[in-house]
Amino acid sequence: MSPRASVPLLLAFSAFTARGAPVSFTRDIQPIMANTCFHCHGPDANTRKGGLRLDIRDAALLPAKSGEIPIVP
Repeated sequence: MSPRASVPLLLAFSAFTARGAPVSFTRDIQPIMANTCFHCHGPDANTRKGGLRLDIRDAALLPAKSGEIPIVP
């Protein structure tokens, strides 16, 4: 995920935690990712870029070709 693409996620997280409401991945984050990330990093192997799949947790936590881990829980 490019730094620019991660901005909506950061804003969503900040907005909800600033109000004191707990963040729900399914309610708050997943819809943003579905609209901004899953087109290139989702279930369709023909459109997936960089081998990074974000719609499955275990796949998103795997090391990239560079050896870097894209998401650290």
